Amino acid sequence: MGRRTPWVRAADSYDCGAAAFASIAGHHRHHISLEHSRSLVGTDRDGTSLAGLRDGGRAIGFDARPAKATYDALAHLKLPAILHFKGDVGHYVVLEAWTPEGVVIMDPRLGLRRLQRQQLESSWSGYAVEYHPTAALSTRPPDFKAFTALVRTLTPHVNPLLLALGISVLATVLGWSTSFFLKKLFDDIVPAGAHDSLTLLGAALVAAGALQSLLQFVRMWLTARMGRALQQTYGRQYIQHLMTLPMRVFDSRNISGFVMRVNQLDAIQGALTEGLVALLVEGLVFAGTLGIIVFLDPVLAIFSLGSIPPILLGTFFLAERVRSAQLDTITHGDDFAGRLLEVFEGIRVIKIASAEKGYTRLLLDKFDTLVAARHELRVAMLLPLLWSMLTSTLVIGAVLWYGGARVLAHHISAGEFLVIFGMVALHLTPLQRLPTMLLNLHSAFIGMARLDEVLSLPAEETRVPSPVTLPSVQGHLQFDGVSFEYKHRRPVLKNLSFQISPGECVAIIGETGSGKSTIANLLAAFYLPTSGEVRIDGVSTRELEPRELRRHVSVMFQGSHVFQQSINDNITMMHPLRKDDVSRIAHVANVASFIDSIPQGYNAQVAQGGANLSTGQLQRINIARAIMKDAPILILDESTSNLDSTTERGVMAAIKEARKGRTTLIITHKLSTAMDADRVLVLSKGELVEQGTHEELRRLGGQYCKLFPR
Repeated sequence: MGRRTPWVRAADSYDCGAAAFASIAGHHRHHISLEHSRSLVGTDRDGTSLAGLRDGGRAIGFDARPAKATYDALAHLKLPAILHFKGDVGHYVVLEAWTPEGVVIMDPRLGLRRLQRQQLESSWSGYAVEYHPTAALSTRPPDFKAFTALVRTLTPHVNPLLLALGISVLATVLGWSTSFFLKKLFDDIVPAGAHDSLTLLGAALVAAGALQSLLQFVRMWLTARMGRALQQTYGRQYIQHLMTLPMRVFDSRNISGFVMRVNQLDAIQGALTEGLVALLVEGLVFAGTLGIIVFLDPVLAIFSLGSIPPILLGTFFLAERVRSAQLDTITHGDDFAGRLLEVFEGIRVIKIASAEKGYTRLLLDKFDTLVAARHELRVAMLLPLLWSMLTSTLVIGAVLWYGGARVLAHHISAGEFLVIFGMVALHLTPLQRLPTMLLNLHSAFIGMARLDEVLSLPAEETRVPSPVTLPSVQGHLQFDGVSFEYKHRRPVLKNLSFQISPGECVAIIGETGSGKSTIANLLAAFYLPTSGEVRIDGVSTRELEPRELRRHVSVMFQGSHVFQQSINDNITMMHPLRKDDVSRIAHVANVASFIDSIPQGYNAQVAQGGANLSTGQLQRINIARAIMKDAPILILDESTSNLDSTTERGVMAAIKEARKGRTTLIITHKLSTAMDADRVLVLSKGELVEQGTHEELRRLGGQYCKLFPR
């Protein structure tokens, strides 16, 4: 099979193509993260296409070739290759090895598997993608390096870390004193019957214990404080970076996966503060006690050292099971959280359909899978610990037998044996804890790698080195031969060309899926055209910094979101506006009378999803939000779709007044709105098929009349 292919785990059911591609790239020493792979192959919420796997390979230097093949033809493929499996959403695996009788595959969800020929043929769709490396394919080290990440994370906290380490060492040394107190007791005080010395020894032991407890408290306070700072730094950096990511990241990913990554911060800080300090202290304890044992009895030191190889080997062989269980727990946790959120967001639809039983079963299945994964993780974590405890017990038994024989032979005193036995027990304690500490640290590295995957995603930025600044905008809009497709999917817009003059109000109509909302996305610079140019006042959106562009564009998207904040905050979007300005905007949007009629007025809280407001009220709040920005370009996407005719007339009259001097695009399916516009653009299957005034399009008798037949 040659060089090993790394197993890149799929994070959810849509990631298998990206994970398989990352495994192929890693096999050729071009290591990419799952998130990077998703970007290369165009994975979205529909999964990954064969074209995406081909284009992603070519982007990094492969000669990638999708093909339809038979089982026997697989013998001639360049391996490893990617196979597509049949199913509701499809599935991709890596073909590692082929024989006439069966294959070895790397499943992004399950790892390495062997399938008989019949098993493969029953699952395989017949499609494959092979990858031939070219001279353009470079060696690329992994983005995440555990040691580098550890140093980078802990460097700002090195002083409290060293202080906590020093205090822990001192507390541990005080703990050792018990063995020497016992030696003094049995070798000197008891034989001499020295009661005064016994009292003094007891007081010294209590004082040492009290000091040790105090030191441990200070150490725990230091590590807790350091952990809080570490968690805040890492968490704030992650949240701030999330807010800078381009829209395509959120459109193509399971958002619950982003949320669940934050929950791993607690485990990360615990492993990197308490866990790391404990690991370093245990290392010093191990070395210090070994030195004492060697000094007291070199033969017993050999017994102690003999426990190291089996413990380390056991940990090594069981580590992959633990890693797999950790990743399974994370994946199933993300999946369950996403499903739970989705179900309760749609609980009204579920109840009206009397579908509670089916969705309860769905959630319980997901929950049971998560519980089973957590159970497997606990078992997997216990096995190395139990193995180390068993090995240590055998060593302690051997030390007891050998040391007891030495006492009976009068080679050492009982007190000396107690010191040696205590040192051996202290020496073996770090070895017993070592597997758990290493595995917890490894779990932290998994969490850090997942956070770094997101942190490595490029922030939304200007597409050119020197962006153009627009101090003021007249509102001249131009689409020049614009085509657009979401990565590796069918075209949404095709060679679209039109112009809108400053201050003009244009309605855009068309059947569902004709590309109307995509025009709004392109004008807001959430996406760039696949080809052609979108220009604002003659400047291409490619040359504008996105945040700068959006200062001049206000958009109300279809189904715009409301937040669990006050009505005032939902209108102002956290911008500092005076109350008079907010009231004026509310009057323009015809929402002021409703707000004034409720007890808390503008301070009234909006429930999650706007559950305590009517659809029309929500729509008007969103219109107020769009007007609030006071931008020269106003885009309304189905802004009156849920309003009654009376309210709609009031809102449209207010908008007509507010849009004076502004370029306005109204995406609509209502005839009344189209009639009120200066001009109408008619889209069909992503193409501009007609344009003109309502009267002109009526006389034309084309697509416009089909949409509005009366």
